[in-house]
Amino acid sequence: MNGEVPISATFTDPLKLRQALEGLRGAGITDYEVFSPMSLVAMEPLMAKRGSVVRYWSLIGGFTGAVLGFAVCVVSAGLYKLIVGGKQPGALVPYVIVGFEFTVLTSAIVTVIALLVSARMVPKRPPDEYNPQYSVASFAVRLSCPRERLEEISGMFAQAGATEVNANP
Repeated sequence: MNGEVPISATFTDPLKLRQALEGLRGAGITDYEVFSPMSLVAMEPLMAKRGSVVRYWSLIGGFTGAVLGFAVCVVSAGLYKLIVGGKQPGALVPYVIVGFEFTVLTSAIVTVIALLVSARMVPKRPPDEYNPQYSVASFAVRLSCPRERLEEISGMFAQAGATEVNANP
């Protein structure tokens, strides 16, 4: 076993939840999950940031499109001895427009595909510790902590005003 213990705390007041999250941040703990019946815009700086991979796929799609755009132009000009703008067949300057169009088109297509794949539109089953009350009237925070810090974190939740603290050692 890795020594991690799941712990969750339930709160009835969002201000108490905020106090607990600030305490966790102050203790250096940033990997936790928050359940809430409403949007907590004021607490977003305290929540874990999860970056999207869509931007990386979009960038890769753009670079791939640029390379493909120039490659299509250069290869076709070489095969068919096309003279574009009075320049030799391998000149890159006349192909900038085609390269740009390929960049935009490929980047857009790859971005839409990456967005659909990363959106995971399949219904996600809530964790076993999830209580339906978290969607109605109470707030909760759930995390895994080392056994050595279990008492410290439980005390932090109790001090913040948690109505219930559950640790499953």
